[in-house]
Amino acid sequence: MKVSPPAAARIALGAVLAAAGFHNASIPSREFQAILEAYYLLPQSLLFPAAVLIPWAELFVGVFLAFGYLTRLSAFLAALLMGSFIWALLWTKMEGIPLTHCGCFGNVLPLTPYETMALDAVMLILMVPVFRYGGDGLSLDVWIGKAKPERR
Repeated sequence: MKVSPPAAARIALGAVLAAAGFHNASIPSREFQAILEAYYLLPQSLLFPAAVLIPWAELFVGVFLAFGYLTRLSAFLAALLMGSFIWALLWTKMEGIPLTHCGCFGNVLPLTPYETMALDAVMLILMVPVFRYGGDGLSLDVWIGKAKPERR
C-alpha cells in the first residue's frame, strides 16, 4: 500500500506530538508546572491544572492523529495546540523573558524557543493537508467506517 503525503504527514506529526505528550506526562506534574511557570503566561491558580492537562492533551491528540482516528478533529486540535505553543513562545520573546529551551521534550531534546517555533510552524502548515484530506487507507477512520478513502 502506497503512503500518501497527507498520511505520512499525519503519522509524523502525530508521533512528534505524542512523544512530547508522553515525555511531559511521564515527569511529575510539579516539574512540568515549573516549566509552564517560566513562561509567565498563566495565573498561579491555573498552572497545576494546565501542567496536568496539556501533556495528556498532546498525547491523546498525537496518538489519535498518528492512527487516523477522528482525523479531521485531531488535526484541528493539533493545529490549535501548535498555534498556542507558537503564541506562547512569541509572547515570552516579546516580553523579554529568558527561556533557554521550550520544555517540550525536557532535557532529552532541549530545543531553543526559536527552534521550537520553527518546528511548530512547519507542523502547523503540514496540518492543513491532513485536515483537508482526512482519512486514507492507513487511517482508523476508514477501517471503522467513519470516512471514505480518498481516491487519487
